[in-house]
Amino acid sequence: MLDEPRRDRARETEHVRLGQIVTCVLYRNAGLLAHMAQTLDAASAGRCLLGLGAGWDEEEYRDHGYPEPWPGIGERLRILDETAAAVRARAPGIPLLMGGHGERVLLRLVAEHADACNFTDSTDPGFYRHKLDVLRRHCDDLGRDPDEILKTATFTVNGDEPGLAETLAAIVAAGIEYFILYFERPTDLEGMRRFATDVLPAFGP
Repeated sequence: MLDEPRRDRARETEHVRLGQIVTCVLYRNAGLLAHMAQTLDAASAGRCLLGLGAGWDEEEYRDHGYPEPWPGIGERLRILDETAAAVRARAPGIPLLMGGHGERVLLRLVAEHADACNFTDSTDPGFYRHKLDVLRRHCDDLGRDPDEILKTATFTVNGDEPGLAETLAAIVAAGIEYFILYFERPTDLEGMRRFATDVLPAFGP
């Protein structure tokens, strides 16, 4: 039940983590999702990181053929809660990442279930400081150490824009520990090479 591109990436790589940022929990039942994650984890020698989200993109629902009306945000968050708990029970060794930044419910679900959180589409360090402070308060309420949760950020880069290393460093100083970056021109390997030579060295080996 592992699609061919992920199977190939599992076979051809040794260190990168494999998964999605993020899969909408309404697309598959929790048992199937847990089984797919376990298959990928086995194929990659323990490198699966399962990203879960409540789903917000109406175009995706439409493209996948899900009939309207689509569930509202409250129902989707309830399903996210239930799916995370079910996947945790069925596949306890698979790290869970939750994407989103809703402060009242979603970040509380992160504090309750997740091994990692993901925030998107901001290069403002203040945004991350605030969201991580909210997450920390939820962890305190639940008696969980917030340091157990990997804090990640995702946004799009060219790879060679001026000041990128400084931008990333400021976000790290705000509390982000891991980046999952989209490249604006993914077929332009030169931009990725410049990122590797000009930006990555600023963050150690």
